[in-house]
Amino acid sequence: MKRFLTAFLAALMAAAMLGGCAKSPEPTPTTDAPTPTQSPEEAKALKIMIIGNSHSNDTFWLLHEAFADQMPEQALTLGVMYYSGCPVSKHVKFTTENQYVYDFHKNDNGTWETMNQANMDAGLCNQAWDIVVFQGGRGDTENEYNLAGRRALEQIVSDRVPQPYKLMWQITWPSPDEPAFFAPEYPVQPPSGWVEYLQTSYGHDTFRQFTVMTDKAKEYLVGDETYEKVICSGAGVMYAHAALGVPQSALWRDYTHLTDYGRLIAAYTFYAQFTGNAVTEIGIDKIPAHLRQARFRAEGDLIVTEEMKQVIIAAANHALEDPWTVPARPAN
Repeated sequence: MKRFLTAFLAALMAAAMLGGCAKSPEPTPTTDAPTPTQSPEEAKALKIMIIGNSHSNDTFWLLHEAFADQMPEQALTLGVMYYSGCPVSKHVKFTTENQYVYDFHKNDNGTWETMNQANMDAGLCNQAWDIVVFQGGRGDTENEYNLAGRRALEQIVSDRVPQPYKLMWQITWPSPDEPAFFAPEYPVQPPSGWVEYLQTSYGHDTFRQFTVMTDKAKEYLVGDETYEKVICSGAGVMYAHAALGVPQSALWRDYTHLTDYGRLIAAYTFYAQFTGNAVTEIGIDKIPAHLRQARFRAEGDLIVTEEMKQVIIAAANHALEDPWTVPARPAN
């Protein structure tokens, strides 16, 4: 069926029964982290957890829909450990200090549920995760790939997920550079210093920033056998803009986050790279209002047009075949 996925799930079914989930170091949590147990039906589900930030939310929020569309026979449970803008070093700090600072989002039936003020154990010990994905902050600095920090986070997962699992890493997308996103009247303003950072580091150029992001990923992650895959969901988003002519305003909703169409492209791109399967058709006709980003939810369902379906297919398949080539900026 699916090259990586089928072999991996078969190995998991043959693995030994689950052990207990390690507890965080002192201070002792006020409530014990759950120890995951599985029924035979639950064991059949593929369980993917990402430790990251708002870009993790953007990628995973419609991933259940992408899997259900492309691989309906595969049960799926998703988890997101979210802290805004969080790099790997901060995840390590939060866990070693047992801080209850995360929102833990989980989706095992097509509906997202959220546990607020959670510690890392609340997520890692919630399910018998098959895949744990790391994601840094912006993905464009050496500090995010610091080897000691990566190995510390890897050990945290190893201590808490005793059953067989695979580690992966996600690279996302750069900031847009159209002036409208940074105008004083735009409804969502970037944090203090953001525009100056983009200007100083990249000449406020989306394509230059993405080049740095992919270069850093290739330098520090590609070839590291610790990670089963390095997934670049941003490759689909950038290809949709650069090669297919989708305007930034249709992909980004603010200075760094994606619109619902952008989220759908990121989800299908993640799916294609994760499974190794090309996307040949899109069966989703709409994004229901309850799954839309909060800013757009009141507008009701979002219809996925035939034109956008072709964009998603082309973007996901490009990222599957060539995730590290930065497309050229489209001509004005």
